[in-house]
Amino acid sequence: EMGHAAKMAGRLSYAISVAGDRCGRVYLKPFHAQSHDPYPGGRISTRLQQAANWFIIYLGRRRPALRFVITETRQHVRTWSDAAGASQWVAAVLQVGPLWCWTRIQTPDWLWQQHLTREDHQIGFQELLGVLLAMATFMPWLQGKLWTAYLDNDGVLAALVNGAGGGPEVHMAIGHFWLLMAKMQVGFYGARVESKANLADGPTRDSFEDLGKLGAVFVEPLLPEWLQDMWRPWTYDDNCQL
Repeated sequence: EMGHAAKMAGRLSYAISVAGDRCGRVYLKPFHAQSHDPYPGGRISTRLQQAANWFIIYLGRRRPALRFVITETRQHVRTWSDAAGASQWVAAVLQVGPLWCWTRIQTPDWLWQQHLTREDHQIGFQELLGVLLAMATFMPWLQGKLWTAYLDNDGVLAALVNGAGGGPEVHMAIGHFWLLMAKMQVGFYGARVESKANLADGPTRDSFEDLGKLGAVFVEPLLPEWLQDMWRPWTYDDNCQL
């Protein structure tokens, strides 16, 4: 009913603000819609059902938010990711301590066929795919760590920080991304990097000189398995598998 929907919108808004990352704000909209224009007979919309499922999974798995003033208690991992729209090359670079790794992949046809037709080579999704590529490929180094991901695409960075946004493909993928961040107990932070300073720019354009100077090791690329059916909504029993 209207009153319960409004109360849940307020409580969930507070919860994601306290969590620190504020991701999931877009999933508050169906609660506000229900409070202002409810379905008759106490029914709820499909969007509200999916939003409620998302919050149940995310808040149930997210690590409690802690703030440390003096020192970090978890290892800090950094990644750079980039995409070249026309060639469909996507690349990611990882740095943790003295170790440097890199990977790249061309956007698979089975993934491309799930996208709506656009004239910009779906560059927004391909830029996001760089982050997903880093997450899946470098998962052993990311699990339980503090992760700073450097991107040179403002739209994708804003969507990641806000918990959703961009086109429908980006929106769905980011919902899954944050559920996985909660499951992996990762402290995620997205940051802007200039294109000329993006270490992942080279391998998307067949340039590997900078990686060679760093002594970066190539790692076989991996993508999250759920991308094979990226339009599938999350459910109560979703295990959020990679």
